Amino acid sequence: MGTPIEDYIVSGIVEVNDEYIAMEQWVSVDPETISQYTGLKDINDQKIFEGDIIKYTSEDNIHFISVVKYYGDGCYPAFDIDFPSDWEPSGNGFSEACWCNESIEVIGNKWENPELLEEVMKNESTSNNRQRL
Repeated sequence: MGTPIEDYIVSGIVEVNDEYIAMEQWVSVDPETISQYTGLKDINDQKIFEGDIIKYTSEDNIHFISVVKYYGDGCYPAFDIDFPSDWEPSGNGFSEACWCNESIEVIGNKWENPELLEEVMKNESTSNNRQRL
């Protein structure tokens, strides 16, 4: 049957028979950077994925930065964000944004924008981290 193709995304099958598959394009992929789509979009109609770094902005223009996390198939919600300790959400992050006229904007992801994680860490370790835009 052959050797499995690991760490590649393959597209454009040109020819297939019992002995081989000819591919048009092979792209190397770091398996650690593959993430699941949440089924949601941000205020700019951009898809939100696990590992995305988002800016959450309240209706009174206060914001914080957080990472979209996957909590597993048995949890509800499966995807969510962490709030700073001085915020008191009434539900999960994505529901809170919808119910309270607040917004979520994807500003990067944890693999391509590790510098944004510093802001996330500040939010997680500081109790008074609300910021005005």
